[in-house]
Amino acid sequence: MVATLLTVASYDNVLEAGYWQAMLEAEGIPVVAADREVVAMEWQISGAVGNIKLQVPEPLAERAREILETRRRASPYRPPGAPEASRALLAAFLGILFPPLQLYALWLVARLIPRRRGLLPGDRRRIALAALISLVWLPVIVTAYWVAL
Repeated sequence: MVATLLTVASYDNVLEAGYWQAMLEAEGIPVVAADREVVAMEWQISGAVGNIKLQVPEPLAERAREILETRRRASPYRPPGAPEASRALLAAFLGILFPPLQLYALWLVARLIPRRRGLLPGDRRRIALAALISLVWLPVIVTAYWVAL
């Protein structure tokens, strides 16, 4: 009897799908990457076909989901907010020399604060440091501006 395949994850990137497929196969779980060729050749329609679907036999689906979730936490693939956290810290530091960047840093921090639980600890530290720098320097900059007038 042929086992039914269940989709345990889907990805819009061929490399990322291949990475997670290899993770599952290394754990001894057979994986089928449905629609990989379609997405590789015509990436523009990946959303229309439902992205690349990693499918496993039904009895192994729960184990595969657990493995993916466990490995995802320690994955080299960074969460979406990671570049913005670094950008906020850089803007805060550069804002010491070019004051308008402090406002940009605060705007980035304000966007990232609601997502802080989904970020890595290093990114949370970057956000906190950017907020601290901006909130300390912004009053100094505003005061210096008004004194100069």
